[in-house]
Amino acid sequence: MIDSLENIVLEANCVHLWLARNDSFASSDAFKRAVLSSYVGAPAAELHFDEGEHGKPALGGGAQSIEFNLSHSGDWLVCAVSREVAVGVDLEYCDPRRASLKVARRYFRPEELALLETCPDQLREQRFFDYWTLKECAVKARGEALAPGLKAYGFDFSLHEDGPGHIACFTDDSADPSTYFLLDPLENYRMAVCWMGDGGAPGVTLIELDSQGAATERTVSLRATSLTPAG
Repeated sequence: MIDSLENIVLEANCVHLWLARNDSFASSDAFKRAVLSSYVGAPAAELHFDEGEHGKPALGGGAQSIEFNLSHSGDWLVCAVSREVAVGVDLEYCDPRRASLKVARRYFRPEELALLETCPDQLREQRFFDYWTLKECAVKARGEALAPGLKAYGFDFSLHEDGPGHIACFTDDSADPSTYFLLDPLENYRMAVCWMGDGGAPGVTLIELDSQGAATERTVSLRATSLTPAG
């Protein structure tokens, strides 16, 4: 059980997802430093960061075994953390005023757009955020530029009313070996995670962090996953 920043153990086959309200920290950088300092055993102010070709941040100074990714939307921040495996996360406030079809026509692949256009009106906005968060977390995990990357990754995505749905991801003509999770972390928010490990099913832990360093482990509300159902 995680109940403070001092009580953190990150196993190799796990992803920790840290949630915090925007007003709990002075900036997303302060939030990122508070979370990551607990994994590397160094004061938050002393952490150093490098950037990839397209700006994806990474821990410097010999702490490369810790991988992380950030996202923010609406009133919330999220930081995904894994060990030795690249990870991407996207958090989106499901704003009904967003022009989803206009955005989809610009960034989605033809197959994705066709599926979105055939959705009943009451499900279209929901499905748009399913696709969008999955596509963005895939791009972010790979450290690619966002706009061209959004068009490069296609998803065959379905949800079942009687339980979590299944995500199938294909890039060009080959299956994507990464593991994907689609979550409902908060009311009116969607979160997607891409974990680029090639063995085993990663465990996912969702933790809310307040400005005083109090950590509360929350139940993971799973909407869909790319993992093959047991049995």
